[in-house]
Amino acid sequence: MKKNIYFLATFLSISVPGIVFAAEDLLDIMDIFVLFFGYMVGMLGIAAVAAFFWGIAIFIMNTSDDKKREEGKQWMLWSIVALFVMVTLWGILGFISRSFGVLPSPLPPLG
Repeated sequence: MKKNIYFLATFLSISVPGIVFAAEDLLDIMDIFVLFFGYMVGMLGIAAVAAFFWGIAIFIMNTSDDKKREEGKQWMLWSIVALFVMVTLWGILGFISRSFGVLPSPLPPLG
């Protein structure tokens, strides 16, 4: 686990300054980060939906085991919380991209 954290820290410390200094102005930097976080929100949203269906599968397949059914409920509960967070971040990214004239988010508009 520590090796993964060290790898991520090293990767970010090398790549983020290169991205930031490659940009010509603040809007270019915001474009890069909005696009990056937009794609991350989309991928994490897909993972949350998959976790929800995993919870449903655990809940349905273990009708006789109350402990497993409770585990399925927990999977469903936390995946719904994660979906709520993803939709909230989606809205924040849309607000940022509309307010500052940044590139549109890679996610479809909310309205």
